Amino acid sequence: MMDKRTFLKSAALASLAPSVLAQTEAFPSRPIKLICPASAGIAIDACARYFAGKLAAKVGVPVNVENMPGAGGLLGFNAAARAKPDGYTLIFAGIPIYLLPLFQKEASSMFDPIKSFTPVARVCYVPVSFAVSAESTIHTMGDLVDQMKAKGGRIRYGSQGLGSTQHICSAVLNVATNTKAEHVLYKAASSGVIDVVANRIDFMCLSPTVWIPLKEAGKVRVLAVTGAQRQTLFPDVPTTTEAGFPDVDVKSQFDFMAPAGTPTSVVRVLEAALIEAGNSEDFKEWANKQMFLRGTLRSTELDQLRRKENDYWRRVVAQMPQ
Repeated sequence: MMDKRTFLKSAALASLAPSVLAQTEAFPSRPIKLICPASAGIAIDACARYFAGKLAAKVGVPVNVENMPGAGGLLGFNAAARAKPDGYTLIFAGIPIYLLPLFQKEASSMFDPIKSFTPVARVCYVPVSFAVSAESTIHTMGDLVDQMKAKGGRIRYGSQGLGSTQHICSAVLNVATNTKAEHVLYKAASSGVIDVVANRIDFMCLSPTVWIPLKEAGKVRVLAVTGAQRQTLFPDVPTTTEAGFPDVDVKSQFDFMAPAGTPTSVVRVLEAALIEAGNSEDFKEWANKQMFLRGTLRSTELDQLRRKENDYWRRVVAQMPQ
């Protein structure tokens, strides 16, 4: 028969069991949410969905992509920064993680590019490309710059928000060439693409992936692509350096981030799966079709580099006209 002391000890252990199990529960044991702070159908969304599938297959639970494009991605970063740091909410980040707090006052009060997030892994880079409607009178980057100079800021370009990749790429062109252009804001980049095709805005700067089907259909003209060399899918499109604008070499990075305070043990599980996927032959083949640039970084490597990148973009923005 169990004596009173043994009974009380067993009861105490039983009451602790749920919390102990929660602390030692293997990760992951339920679906993971991956926030994509951009609209569906553009490069970061395509890449997020590719890696979500690979991550799910590796860790054994669904990884669900949730698009949150509002305010240039601010809604997504805010949601990720405030999520519980348990590894079940991640964000797929590009350049805007550094830029949004520099362009939007409300962003700086919502999250800090460094303090609010724990780096998990960098999976690749993506070049950007300038495109105009096939109906446009602009045929080269030189034509674009000449028209911006001649029309004194009446050339219009689109982006999904202040601090977005589309915004900074076009703004860097203006800084490099001492020109001006009118910035047209869209809730989603896809709306800007529609207006480029219809020749309602003059140009837009996006991942080459977006322009592939439109270029093939004869609906847009791609003027230049960033990066060290021409893309195999765009053999007739010069790099920005070849076009005469070497200072306009903007590339974005695609990083997995978790809320600050996410346990190292959890980060390691996610990091291992993502690095394996990013270094695979399958991704090499897929990335070539998307015109992405391969290049993985582990959590500790990314942590060091992201601080340098944050400082770099602060300097770039400081040089832009207010």
